[in-house]
Amino acid sequence: NESEAEAADEIRASMLTEYLQLQEIADYNIANETKESVRDGYVKAKANIDEIFVVIAECESMVPTFEKKVKANPEDMDLKIKALKLMEGKDCTESEFYLNTAEAVHTANPTHESAYALAMGYLKKSEYSTALKYVEQAVELCGDCPDADKYMLRAGQIAIILKQSSKARSYANKVMQGGKNNGEALMLIGDAIVVSAPQCADGGIGERAMYWLAVDYYNRAKSAGADGAGKKASTYAGQFPSTEDLFKYGIGVGTSFTTCTGESTTVRAR
Repeated sequence: NESEAEAADEIRASMLTEYLQLQEIADYNIANETKESVRDGYVKAKANIDEIFVVIAECESMVPTFEKKVKANPEDMDLKIKALKLMEGKDCTESEFYLNTAEAVHTANPTHESAYALAMGYLKKSEYSTALKYVEQAVELCGDCPDADKYMLRAGQIAIILKQSSKARSYANKVMQGGKNNGEALMLIGDAIVVSAPQCADGGIGERAMYWLAVDYYNRAKSAGADGAGKKASTYAGQFPSTEDLFKYGIGVGTSFTTCTGESTTVRAR
């Protein structure tokens, strides 16, 4: 009956908020505990809590539960922050409630987490320019926080959708500063090269030469463990010039070629 359903919703909401509190306690002790055996205990406890929570935390039930709880306590910002964190963590980012909660949290206290949450909400709505605006806010507010690479990669990926190849490549290069061999960043550079390829059209081999360069980066990304990089390398290898085209322009397979961007690559035929 209705009263039983309301009681079930209340229990579920309490479990969800208590889960977040337990995770915060575990994270704090994992970060601050000096005794290895005790720290390992918190790591195991957190994993066990996650395993149990996965069973009850589904978007279909979690979002309406939080929505009812927030509606009953509209001034409870701590509840909104916890709800937002949990919805983002479970990728429950498609509802209007998620977006409204993210906007409320961000307005009250702009942080890199709230900016990123808004970016994800607008990304799900395919409002890419707005999503990019907020994820770039997340990058700025984050500085050198632990999520910096995640934010910059996401900014670059959205920039690719908007055909902003220079911006995407700039973010990828920032992720790779200090010699980091980041597979996702390498793949993002490959994507940026593909997007910018038409700019090198010169009536000759210029545009297709960019696919040699893109595949170079996709292969490096594959070696660095990036999911999907090998498939992209195969796809764009299909855009290489034919043997006949190379012969027509007097270019030999295996020779070095400098693209219109000034980068060197190796000539290959499809």
